[in-house]
Amino acid sequence: MTRRNKTENQKVHGDFRMFFKHVAAMCMFCMMFMFILTGCSTSTKDKSESDVIPIQETDTSAGAAIELTECKDSAINKLFTTYFTNLVKRDVEALGKIMVNAPDKDTVAREVEYIEDYQNIKCYSKEGVADGTHVVYVYYEVKFKNIDTLAPSMIREYVCTNEDGTVYINNGTVDGEVAAWLEEVHNSESAKKLVSDVNTNLNKAAESDKKLSSLLAKLKEGAGTTEESKAPETTKAPETTKAPETKKETTKANDGFKRFSKSVKMYAQENLNIRQKASAKSKLMGKLIAGDKITAIGTQGKWTVVRYKNKKAYILSELVGKKKPDLGVAFKSVNQKVEATQNVRMRKQPNGNAEVAGTLPGGTKVTRTGYTKQWSRIVYKGKTLYASSKYLRK
Repeated sequence: MTRRNKTENQKVHGDFRMFFKHVAAMCMFCMMFMFILTGCSTSTKDKSESDVIPIQETDTSAGAAIELTECKDSAINKLFTTYFTNLVKRDVEALGKIMVNAPDKDTVAREVEYIEDYQNIKCYSKEGVADGTHVVYVYYEVKFKNIDTLAPSMIREYVCTNEDGTVYINNGTVDGEVAAWLEEVHNSESAKKLVSDVNTNLNKAAESDKKLSSLLAKLKEGAGTTEESKAPETTKAPETTKAPETKKETTKANDGFKRFSKSVKMYAQENLNIRQKASAKSKLMGKLIAGDKITAIGTQGKWTVVRYKNKKAYILSELVGKKKPDLGVAFKSVNQKVEATQNVRMRKQPNGNAEVAGTLPGGTKVTRTGYTKQWSRIVYKGKTLYASSKYLRK
């Protein structure tokens, strides 16, 4: 796989949802914002559709040290120089060329109302779960109008790669393994130290300049308790997707997870990956498609521990449940090559309201494993997805 591949654009649970908030102390300011973390779409021009890509099969042990290092990728560094330049210019059209779901004019106007310039930009990054993606912590210093002292700050962004190799900021929501990995990075000692250092430096700057301190206090008061100023919250998964709870579930096993009093049959609520360890970057052992059954034996954090091919394995708890999902479609089984007659959306379930997993480009040939008059079950880049039958031909 190359970094030019396109990545998943997931949106349902939004485990790591951050609405226009800063990571560091600058989060108190309503005119400063952190973009929503997302999965990657195919292009900054088409924000509604994307292709999917198999997750990297690298093996990173859960709990292993995660280090955010100074970014050496010139394309990423240039991306954020361009971003801040266009932001202070209030050039929404230019921002739209380097971002998915760029902010509108009013949002940008609020963002830069008191700002003269962004200076001393420096990026710290960690590779994402999927190829061509990066978690980027961007340090910068704000030059406020009529104030000499610069205010240190930091934002966190999710950077993805277009098929032509260019990079862009992806602004939306994520779920599943991407969200789990972003949270692992955010909770790492490396990330905490970066944020702590920025907060410390911001406080020192405010103490040294009364004008800056006064403006910060004004902005903090103006931010109040709006949605933009609240701490990030996680979206709870539906009850059917939680790991089963039993009276003896909290019994600690010698092998590091909470074992159920007895094994439980669980169902994949959507297509999912089975991991060797409780980490989004652990080795991939296999996959389940929506409706597949598997035996669960316990939990470990956000992961459900299962038996897979007589081995212990891990699945994100939010993706499994005790009830079999209602797919509502009886497919005629086939094994044939079909071609997309035009760009067609691929969904995780055979339902027009189901989550869009990506776009199958017109002219692309895929394997069809089942179909009805309305829907076709296809295999695209190793994933089982669903597309409208009328846009596929043999």
